[in-house]
Order: sequence, then C-alpha cells, then structure tokens
Amino acid sequence: MLNKKAQMDFPLITFVIVVIMLLLVGPIILKVVTGTLTPFATALNNSGGGGEIAGANVTHVKNVFVNFWDGILIIGFLIVILMLFMSAFLIDASPFFMILYIIMFFLTVVFSPAVLGIVNGIYDSAVYVDEVAMLGFLDFIRLNFGIIITVIGVISMIIIYAKLRFNSQ
Repeated sequence: MLNKKAQMDFPLITFVIVVIMLLLVGPIILKVVTGTLTPFATALNNSGGGGEIAGANVTHVKNVFVNFWDGILIIGFLIVILMLFMSAFLIDASPFFMILYIIMFFLTVVFSPAVLGIVNGIYDSAVYVDEVAMLGFLDFIRLNFGIIITVIGVISMIIIYAKLRFNSQ
C-alpha cells in the first residue's frame, strides 16, 4: 500500500470544487447577513431610548463582517492552492500519476466553463449586486478563472515533473 500522507486523491478537481464553492457561498452568505442586519439596525434606529446607539453598533458589526468575509475567502483560496502544490510535490514517483494528473487537468479545463456559467448567473444577478461589489477578490477570481486554473495547473505539473525527474536520477 502506498503512503498517501498529505496527498489528495484528485488534487486539481478538489481544488476546482473548493474554489467554485467559495465563489458560490460568498455572495449568498453576504446576502443573508446584510439582509438580516440592515433591517434590524434600521428598526433599532427608529426605536427610541438608546436605539440609535444599538443601531450604530449593529451597523458596525455588519461592516466589520463584510470587510472580514472577503479576507476569509482569500485565506481559504490560498490554503487550497498550498494543498494542491503540496499534493503535487508529494506525488508518488510513477509515470501513471503524471498521466492521471494531465487527464484530470484536461477535464478540469474542459468542464470548468460550464460550472462557471452557474457562478456567473449568481454574480450577474440583480439580487446579488451589492454583495458582489463587496467581494472584489472573488469577482477577480471569477473573471480570470481560466487563467488562474491554467497557471496553477502548469506550476503543479512543473513540480510533478521536477519530482519525477529528480527521483529518476
């Protein structure tokens, strides 16, 4: 049995699935939070007896969450990239895994535009206009998804090739 510590079974497909989930979850969670806290803060502001202070505090919490959320998603994206590169570096020294990785990379590049169409439907929807404006980094990933996937795939293939080349000598 091969030692598979710190390795994902299908690293590139796992990477794409996690990134697509980050892209989908980002505006939806922001919509829920802002849709809940904005009317609550307005209701507190309209009530008397210190409600203005409570409304200002709720608005402050909402603003902190909105600014923090894009940062959390950036960290999640970077962690997934690191896991992908670690998995590429720790791949077993067999040409089969290189061929399997190339096939999975090809399938990822072929099918990701169809999945990205779903994400574009959410990001281009009038319902999520405010939330998309708050997620600058995720919108950048969405707009440059093909380039990002290609660059990360090529870098991970270079890592795998260097590992196989180094182990064969």
